[in-house]
Amino acid sequence: MSARPSTQEILEAQANELPLTEREIFEEFGNAYEDLLEKGKGTLEAMFGHEV
Repeated sequence: MSARPSTQEILEAQANELPLTEREIFEEFGNAYEDLLEKGKGTLEAMFGHEV
């Protein structure tokens, strides 16, 4: 399946998007993203039984 040209295009696009997405989430969104996660922290800790 990965030999099909359309599949190769999708895989290449996906590989190129990952660094951009990581930068957006962890660098550009900064504290806003952390604040968003903070709201669900108690729920996650209750689910997993340890600090997250």
